Amino acid sequence: MQPTHKPYKKLVLVCTNCKEGEKCCSAGGSEPIRDALKAKVKALALPVRVSKTGCMGMCPTGPTVVIMPDDLWFGAVTMGDVDRIVDLLKESLASS
Repeated sequence: MQPTHKPYKKLVLVCTNCKEGEKCCSAGGSEPIRDALKAKVKALALPVRVSKTGCMGMCPTGPTVVIMPDDLWFGAVTMGDVDRIVDLLKESLASS
């Protein structure tokens, strides 16, 4: 193991876990949310990595999005929240 360069200032985790026949983030539309977040972050050239994750244990309140290292957790995220999440990222980056 060796330390490596950290190319991003923020990491956005979007749960895309699918539980067959159960409430889950994937069934709530998390994949399009992740795609939209990723596209907006890329278009704005923000130093942010948007990544899908497996289950984060928040299925009842999914889709779940987490911003790290800020430790901000959001549940019941919809496509309508994507712009607000990007605005939060921009505000956080500007103040750091």
